[in-house]
Amino acid sequence: MAKIPELKKIDFDKGWFDAGGKRYYIQSNLSFERYKKYIEFQHKLAFGATVEQHITFVNYVVSVLSGPLTGMALHKVLENAMNVQNAYKNFVADKMDPVFEFLTLFINRADEDVTIWDERIAKEKVNDWSTAGYDPHDFFLLLGMLSPTLREKYLPSLNAEEADEEE
Repeated sequence: MAKIPELKKIDFDKGWFDAGGKRYYIQSNLSFERYKKYIEFQHKLAFGATVEQHITFVNYVVSVLSGPLTGMALHKVLENAMNVQNAYKNFVADKMDPVFEFLTLFINRADEDVTIWDERIAKEKVNDWSTAGYDPHDFFLLLGMLSPTLREKYLPSLNAEEADEEE
């Protein structure tokens, strides 16, 4: 039986790792342009959809329910809600995983312009990390370290461990 190759681990103490023939640096600061993306991506991570997608749905519900409340109006709202629900279930299949997309803000190539964010470059980065065989769990841990809001919401055990260490 063939031995299953082990996934590579990121050495967080170094602050960088190599993938796809490039060196990637883990940074904790963002430019104004990337900060805008940071806010957008936090919403996407927390709620599974962009702000614009939520606004579109809410506007639709309000417009349908603002008229006479008929069985047809309720049916339209329910049908639209089910379509949105199915879209949320499938959004990972045809898009970059939101966790990795978010991390492309903070993990940068040496020659990358960190004042902007480019989707094409982000996809290349994620492809490099995946092809190099890095353990996805390291990226989830990194996400928690880089985003205090998400850390508080999704990694409460890390917060508890730090509180225990401080006592």
